[in-house]
Order: sequence, then C-alpha cells, then structure tokens
Amino acid sequence: MPSSVRLASVSRRWRDMILHFPRLWTIIKVTPTRHRSHLKAQVTRSAELPLDVEICSWDDSETKEKLLNAMLDDLTPSAHRWCSLVIQETVAGSLLHDLLTRFNRSTYPILTHVSIRNIIFGSSQGVPLFYSGNCPRLQHLELSPYVKHPYWVRAPLSVTSLSLHLVGTDVRSFFQHPSFQELTTLFISWDERLDLKPDSIHLPLLKKLVCRSELLLRAIVAPKLTHLEYNSRCLNSINGDIFNPRTPRFPNVTRLVFSSVVRFNGSTNAVPSAFPAVRHIDLSQPGGADSLFAPKNGSLTVDHWQHLKSLTVRGIEGIPDFLDGLAIWLKMRQIMDIPKPLVRFSFFNPTQDDHVTSPCYGVGGTISALHGALHELCSLEWVNVPLEGVVLSGTLDESLRLEMPEVYPGFIDDIGKALVAGRIQNNAETSCEGFDDTSRVAINLTTRI
Repeated sequence: MPSSVRLASVSRRWRDMILHFPRLWTIIKVTPTRHRSHLKAQVTRSAELPLDVEICSWDDSETKEKLLNAMLDDLTPSAHRWCSLVIQETVAGSLLHDLLTRFNRSTYPILTHVSIRNIIFGSSQGVPLFYSGNCPRLQHLELSPYVKHPYWVRAPLSVTSLSLHLVGTDVRSFFQHPSFQELTTLFISWDERLDLKPDSIHLPLLKKLVCRSELLLRAIVAPKLTHLEYNSRCLNSINGDIFNPRTPRFPNVTRLVFSSVVRFNGSTNAVPSAFPAVRHIDLSQPGGADSLFAPKNGSLTVDHWQHLKSLTVRGIEGIPDFLDGLAIWLKMRQIMDIPKPLVRFSFFNPTQDDHVTSPCYGVGGTISALHGALHELCSLEWVNVPLEGVVLSGTLDESLRLEMPEVYPGFIDDIGKALVAGRIQNNAETSCEGFDDTSRVAINLTTRI
C-alpha cells in the first residue's frame, strides 16, 4: 500500500488534502498485489506531473500475464509523463519480451532513466530496443546483470551514464558504438578474458569508471576521468606495472577505490605514479595498504600523493603490517608541512552483514596500536568498531555501572566529557514489546556534531 494511502486514512481533513495533492501520487509501482482500480486512481490523481514507474515481481503464469496487460492498458496512456522506468528482478523473460514490445509502440519524451535489473538479455529473444528511438532525452541506462548482444546497447547519443554486464560477446564491439563516446559515467564488467591492446579504447568525456577488468585499465584512455573504482569479483591481486610508472596513467583521478584487491604486484611506485592527483583513496583489503606502505615493499616518498585528503582501509584484523610504513610516510609529510590527511579504519566484521556488528577479540589492542602510532600525524576516524569487553551491571536508578576498555589514552575521559556536555544521540524506537535489537545510543566524543 502506498504511503499516501495510509496517510489519507488518518482523518477526513488529511484525506481531502492528500487526495488533491498530485505530487504524492507520482511514484507508481506495478505489482501483482496491487488492485487495478487503485492503479487507475493513482494515475488520475497524479494529474499531469512526471511519473516514476517501477514494474516488479511478475512470473510467467497466464493469470498474471493477463493482469499485467490490463494494468498496462491503464498506465501506458500516461507514457508521455514517464521520467523513469525500473523493471526489477523476478520479471519472467517471456513477460519481459511482451512488455518491451508493447513499450515500443509509445514514445517517452521526458524519460531520462531506464533500469532493467537482474534479467538475462539473450539475442534469441529479439526484444526491440524501445529506448533507442523512442526516448530522445534518455540519460541513464542500466542493463544488468547479463547482456549477450551488442544490439542491446544501441542507446541514443543522449545517454551519459551506462551500466551493464556482458556475457558471451566481444566487448570491443561495444566500445566501437558512437554512444560510448558521449559517456561520462560507465559501470561495466564481462566474463571473458579478452586481449585488449593498450590505449585502444578512447572515452573522451568519461569522468567516472567502475570496472572489474585489469585489462580495461590498461586499454582505456580517458583524459577527463576523476573517479575510478576497480571491483574484483573475488580476493585478487593486480599488476601495478600495467599503469606504466614512467608516465601518469590517470593524471586527473581524485577519487580511487580498490575493492577486494589484496596485493599490488610489481613496482611499489606504479600506483601512486599512475594517479598523482588522488585526494581520496579507499582500500577494502588491508593487503592493498600493505603493498603500498609496508616497509618490506619499499615505502612511498613524500613526493607521492601530496594532495591526499583521506585514506580509508577496511577489513582490519590485528595490528596491520603497513602501520610502521604509513607512520613514516605521514611523518615525512608532517616535516614538509603538508596538511594532515584523514585516515579512516574499518574493522573486519565476522557476521558478513553490513547492518550487524559483533565484538571481535583484540580490537581494543589494535586501536591502541593505531592510535599510538598515528594520532599525532593525521586525523583518525573509526568506522563501526565492535569493541569487546563493554559490560553493563548494577541496579537501575541506583548503582548502574558501565565498564569498557581504555582503547587509547584519554578514551574514558572523552566519554565522560561527552556525557556531561550532553552530546548523545538516541535512535532507539519503542514498540509495544519495548526496544528492539537495533536500538542504539551514540555518544559524540568530539565537539563536532
């Protein structure tokens, strides 16, 4: 049930106000559980405002196919008002073919976003590209996770953001299409290992690239690139020498993300030389930081990354090997009067769930070591540290006692000052059964709130 419908049930006054406020009815979700009459009413109440349409959770049963066609009878007359279209997971392939064939009969003059997710696009389906000629203002196109034929990405030249995963096709044929030359954002991956020649792919306007191919980093020429993310499918190493340390490979990149990269092979200076203008670095594995900063691999010099503003290292377990080398590098920067960067540490989460953290043995000792080595050389930040040894005891309102480890000198004093100053944030929500397991109280240890 849309939130606007729930709000309309509060009172008659609210009902009258909400029913006559078109902006509350512009997000339209087409699912088998929706009543057709509700869909028709929502389209009418949205007046002539632009619509965001989402279609999801349809299988290929005959009953649902008839219901979907009936809903589209009510929805497609408003196609001239669609500004975004999302076709989500669990839409059956046969229904997708009929759906897009039907969409091909309309035009979408203000449609800017199309996202078709978690569906396999095979060349045998013969699905028409309704967005190719019918969407003159299309800017963002997402086809995932699998695209099997170059025909699928014959998008209009207006597209500036493209996301797709290729299977069973030669990626080089995609890059030859004129629409790629206008891209400013590209998310791309493929399964096959192809021999891409160095400097063979030219994307003159590209500003953001997210990819999984080491070879693409060698092949691509993107002079305006400022944001690069390399996301390996599994824990892997990357050959730093592909960047050619003699000349900056990506001289204008300011934000650099390496995900699941456990090691940079080759010259220690290859990566910083390839990205000399970097201001923000994010490493999802401590091994990547070991390759760059560990003394055994040869520390960076003070000439590298002079403009760095933040360094994030995730997945910390125990005292990292790169700590001494990082401290030496930061000390050299301090001597040269280079501004202190922000160094952010995120710790290994054994639950493998970004929304749940559990205490890890030895985290307190690791924080103490990191703090002792680095706190005078940079601004330190901790991300969701699961401290072990926090103990609550005592009688409520009489002798309540909270015990916690002194993870760095002055830690307990900082907490006391924060409590006295009232720098406490409570996001706990109560229900008829009391507080749930996700309730949290945050104490701001600094004066910045």
